[in-house]
Amino acid sequence: PTTDWTKIAFNDDPATTDWIEGDSGYGYSNEADELQWIRTNLNDMNGGYISVYARLRFTLTAEQINSFTALQAEVHYDDGFVLYLNGTRAAPPTNLSGDPPPYSQGASGASDYTAQSIDLTSLKSLLVVGMNVLAIQAHNSAVSGSSDCVASPVLRAVIEAPEDGNDPRARVVINELLANSDAAPGTDWIELYNPGPLAVDLNNVYLSD
Repeated sequence: PTTDWTKIAFNDDPATTDWIEGDSGYGYSNEADELQWIRTNLNDMNGGYISVYARLRFTLTAEQINSFTALQAEVHYDDGFVLYLNGTRAAPPTNLSGDPPPYSQGASGASDYTAQSIDLTSLKSLLVVGMNVLAIQAHNSAVSGSSDCVASPVLRAVIEAPEDGNDPRARVVINELLANSDAAPGTDWIELYNPGPLAVDLNNVYLSD
């Protein structure tokens, strides 16, 4: 057994290796509360294989890493898993044994579990500028006969709010606006201005009247 596959530099290119691609959230089930976490359905798993290995790549900037005050993983699983961040084991195996557990090992429990929350703040120093990898090794309880298997990790970072409202790294101001104009009925517009030297990410930000 090896953990080389959990490291950033590992080659998982589907064009040149046996690895395949699929959206995060892996497994199979017929239960709605589990299906909501499955994006890549493994219909051939029951009776075919007992474990799944997945590498979830994500990219970070230096500014993003420096702004993180906490890091947390939320793992939706059934029946066992091990989680890695950039090649380092993030938590002891759940319902599994070994370091790492053999690919053929069955999870010791066979039940529906609530999501497990794992504090990864102590591993924040492992994050690097550019590509990072969250990797999960997930196991079913048996090769055949199981009604479900779920492996869906969610990585969350807590971002520190700027202490100073004048911080040029985080300032966006309303510069001009036009609303209910008599000269142009029905025309409304607003101008946002960033006076700072750095770009400000406005994803998930919206305006409403």
